[in-house]
Amino acid sequence: KWWVSYPAATLGGVAISMCSCNIVPVAASIYARGAGIGPAFAFLFAAPAFNFVTTVWIFTVFGVKLGVWRAVSVPLIGIIIGMIMHYLFRKEQASRVSEAAQTLDEEFASAMGNTRDPKYGLHTGLLFVGLFGILVLGARGIPPAVKISSIALLGLGLAVAVPAWFPASQIKRWMGETWYYLRIVLPILLPAVFVIGLLQNNAWGWIYKNIYPLVGQNGAKDTFIAAVFGSIMYFPILTEVPFTKALLKDSIMGVGPALALLINGPGVSLPGAILIGRVFGWRKAVLYEVMEMLLGGTVGLLFGKIHGDYTCPCQKGAVETFLEEPSSMKAAAVLLACILLGWWLTAKRGRASALVGAQAAAIEPFTSSEPKDAPV
Repeated sequence: KWWVSYPAATLGGVAISMCSCNIVPVAASIYARGAGIGPAFAFLFAAPAFNFVTTVWIFTVFGVKLGVWRAVSVPLIGIIIGMIMHYLFRKEQASRVSEAAQTLDEEFASAMGNTRDPKYGLHTGLLFVGLFGILVLGARGIPPAVKISSIALLGLGLAVAVPAWFPASQIKRWMGETWYYLRIVLPILLPAVFVIGLLQNNAWGWIYKNIYPLVGQNGAKDTFIAAVFGSIMYFPILTEVPFTKALLKDSIMGVGPALALLINGPGVSLPGAILIGRVFGWRKAVLYEVMEMLLGGTVGLLFGKIHGDYTCPCQKGAVETFLEEPSSMKAAAVLLACILLGWWLTAKRGRASALVGAQAAAIEPFTSSEPKDAPV
């Protein structure tokens, strides 16, 4: 049902940290597994832009007003795009549904068999709340004493509780996925932030002279240029935030174009559009690109017309980077210590479980009820 599928598709990206290219195979896979074309394209747009890290960072750098507009408009645009795609390709969707229903039933029945996946509803919820609390407490503007003590309390609590809540195999998979994303994100994010800062400090005159006439005002031309640029430009994960901050901080970009860039930057790009065309078809890819440019630009234009005089925190003063804020460094050290403690407790519990299993296997022949002369 649409009131279930579209919120799930647009809000399901909160825990996904993927760029506009990496999200295409994920959207294609859920589409191939039977998802509707509307929810698949809603997920394709909203998931890269709606993860928690990006959202919290945008609130921190650009302020509450711009952050709220972006947080509301991203899933809304995703739903509008999805519904339009569903309407235009409804005949194709109807034929897919009838063909996929029987196949999916057979595949899921074969995959599940008689096994039952264990449920960890309460513990999963507590883990999610704890991690989200750490994420929010790590933001700028919180007094260092409150930040570090609260993060230490939550971190130590999770470090002790998680090894008791979940099997060691699940925790190892979680840490493996985390390490995978760190290896993908950090080698791109850190050099990108360095290059953006270098350009801002050394090429300000050239940038202002050539970029300001294009996106310096809150009019329709400037805003839609920013929306089109955000749709074509490839931004690795999170890099659209420091890029936009550098332009907005020095008044090179208006707030309307800035919002349009922050909306369209994560979810789409020219390489991503090429992938969409190859996976979903070129007609769908072109239509999707045009819609997100128009909708993202429209939201930015409305924000610029309504809040054209808005001044974000990055324009009021220097926004410290992670390395320039001592409390962030201390909080990171506390979190690293908590992770190491949790990992040690997980390994210890895993060794204990393995030892118990080995002891049970060793005494099993002596406790068997079968006769000693039974054939092997």
